[in-house]
Amino acid sequence: MSKHARTLFLLLTVLLSLNAAQSQERDSRRPARKAVSYGFVSPNTREDLKLDQAIKNLHSAAEVRLINVTRSIACRVRTRARINRALGNWSDGAENSMVFRVYSDEVTVRYAATSLGNRWRQKTVLYFRRQLNGKDRIYLIFVNQPQRRYDLVSKTLDDAGVAYRMLAPLRHSLLVYVVDMDNKLAVQIGNAAGQLRARTLSFTGTAATIGNDTDRDKAQEVFQQEIKSYESSHPASVRRTSVCR
Repeated sequence: MSKHARTLFLLLTVLLSLNAAQSQERDSRRPARKAVSYGFVSPNTREDLKLDQAIKNLHSAAEVRLINVTRSIACRVRTRARINRALGNWSDGAENSMVFRVYSDEVTVRYAATSLGNRWRQKTVLYFRRQLNGKDRIYLIFVNQPQRRYDLVSKTLDDAGVAYRMLAPLRHSLLVYVVDMDNKLAVQIGNAAGQLRARTLSFTGTAATIGNDTDRDKAQEVFQQEIKSYESSHPASVRRTSVCR
């Protein structure tokens, strides 16, 4: 390589490095992108609850505290949370749970979910974030059922092959949330909705579980790391704790 060519090469390398550094600086100043997001958390630590017991627990003291703390966390991170009591439900069990919906960036919804999971010693928490190019999907199934037949809705979903869902009681109906990781349940959801004569909405996005499926203590360590990371970079959320209680 000639001396002139080496000089041009070095100059080009410097210019590319400066451009990359400027791009990174612009990215760091850019506000984090916000999106409609859902968090799914339960205050329950029993693993033997049946559907009828979980229904009773929807109005328990633990459920009420969970809802109040969720509102407090939303206040601290300067967002509003729409909260629904819900039943986490699967083929052989259930638990009283809660769904919160916020418009926020991803680190904030993770912080909210893990803060709740840590306080109620959960193994895992789940969140879903709407994104047009996401590989996952969330279904909202509106079942017009004034009697709120949880058992019928649960069996219909089981028979259709929808293994995990959240059943949220509304005033005169049930709202079923299904988070479909990898977007594989379209046919099953369609069959269940047809049987239930239900209206269905769906959104693509990104779903993630946080915690540890098998070890409750290890899950708390994961949650605490998430909480520490968020609070160290968002000190205002810690300072607002007393204001939002």
